[in-house]
This record gives sequence, structure tokens and C-alpha cells, in this order.
Amino acid sequence: MQRLKKFLSKRHSTHGPEIYAPEPTPTNPPTSSSIDTRTFSRGSIDLSRIERLPFEIRNEILLAVDSIADLSSLLHASPTFHQQFGLDRAFWLWHCLKQEVGNVLIDAYNVHTLNTPEFRSKRTRQKVLLYVEDYKQQRSEGIESLAQPPEDDVIRIVSFHTSVIRALMHQYAAWARANLEGLAEPQELSRTEATRIVRGLYRFQIFCSLFGPARGGCNYYFYEDRIMNAGQRLQQLDDLYEAWEIEEILCINAFVHAKYRPLFEQVEWDLNPDNPSFDDKRTGPHTPPGAFHLSSRSKTRIRI
Repeated sequence: MQRLKKFLSKRHSTHGPEIYAPEPTPTNPPTSSSIDTRTFSRGSIDLSRIERLPFEIRNEILLAVDSIADLSSLLHASPTFHQQFGLDRAFWLWHCLKQEVGNVLIDAYNVHTLNTPEFRSKRTRQKVLLYVEDYKQQRSEGIESLAQPPEDDVIRIVSFHTSVIRALMHQYAAWARANLEGLAEPQELSRTEATRIVRGLYRFQIFCSLFGPARGGCNYYFYEDRIMNAGQRLQQLDDLYEAWEIEEILCINAFVHAKYRPLFEQVEWDLNPDNPSFDDKRTGPHTPPGAFHLSSRSKTRIRI
């Protein structure tokens, strides 16, 4: 597999990380060798030997790919694998993400569920407590009990993982290394380190989605009516995770406040109602449509 990765990295050197695929004809996973294996060419270069492998062997290669980045490299480098991936891209994306994050897939799935308008706009104490129990049950049963979501949901989960979580993982690693200046630290994250950071990011988002301020509602503070106070929220967190898992979340919380609170402070005056830009008598294309006190809102936990 390592030799295959080196080969693909050379062919993928001029492409970005995005994954594109034709509309799929669902199977689970594809078991037919109906893909046309005629010679394709990129310029004057024929298909490599790996692209001329039988369908079943290519299937095994796809099953062995254990990261979304490697899958992207493979699909960009090989028209044949790209075509085979397109037979059921939801299966391959879900399988590859499962290979990459392991049990953290449960957290990734729940972040997606909690980010839906249906949940965000209708949170109640009872709904939150029911969700917490379902989440506990999922974690106790493991990822094998987690059914593959519909294709659109899989694509959203994978997109969030690659564009948000992975990007923040690298930012967190750089921030943590800066705090450990003077210590000998490897520049590359190990698989275990990456998993811990990713898990902390997902669970920080779960906590914010469950107990943070609502988005898009009339009342910015979800818990303004005291349906669950700070102590009760912390008790829920303590019941959900082990002490070392809570420590992971707290590390992410420290990172978010250190990196993003200064951004709120930089734009606070620009959004303040006392700013002359919001004078009712002033009109024009550059007059802002509204204002609010960002300082009071930023006192809540910052959402990813």
C-alpha cells in the first residue's frame, strides 16, 4: 500500500484534494466487472499496469485505502478507479472515512445530525436528553451498528471532515507546538495524535450544538429560560465522557478561545450599534443593514 501511495502522489501532484465523481448507479459495494477496461490515455500516456488490473482486485485496493486524502489522490490519478468509485460513491466515501477515523465516525455522524435545521431550531430539554441517551447507545454498540446514511448526508459529513475538521486539526497542532517551544517535537502528527485531535474537535462541536446558543432563532441564548443551567450541562458532559476525553475537549476549547476570540474583538466596534455607520439618517450602498453587541454574544462558547 505504501508503494501505491508513492506512485499516486507523483501522478496527483498537480491536482487538488477535492473528489469529483459522476452520478452513481448504487451497489454495495460494486461487484460487477462491467467497467470498460479499454486503454485510456492522458496525453500520449497509456493506462498504467495498476489501472489494467481486474475489477475485483481494484475493488480490494479501494477497500484498503484508509484516508480521504489517499482516496482523492487515487481518483485524480486514475480514470479507471474514478469510474469504479462512481458506481457507488456513498459506499466508498463512508467506508474510507470509517477506515480513517475509526470509532470517531460516531461523533462525525452526530455532528452532522445536530447541525440540521430540524434539531437546531427545536431544541428542548427533553429533546436534548433523549439525544444524549441515543448517543450513549451508539457509542456502546460501536460503529458497526451505525447504518450508512443517504448519499447526500455522506457527502456533507465527508466535506465537513475534509474542509473543516482536518484544517482545524493542523491549526491546532501548530498552536500546540508553539506553546511547547523549546521541546523536541516531530513536525508530522502520528495517526494516534491526529485521531485524538479530530475526536476532540468533533466532541467540542457536539457540546456546542447541544448546549450552546441557538442559531437562527429569535432568542440567541438557548438556555436563557433556565431549562438547563451550567451545572446540569457540565453533569451531562461528565456522564458522557471519561476524564481524559473531557480533557481533549477542554484543550480544543482553549485553542478556540485563544485563536478566535481576538477575531471577535477586532470586529466588535464595526458591528456595535453606537458606531456612526449605523446612523438612521445615513443611507447608501455601504450602510450596514443592522447592528448588535457582539461583546455580549461572544461570551458564550464559540461554535466551530
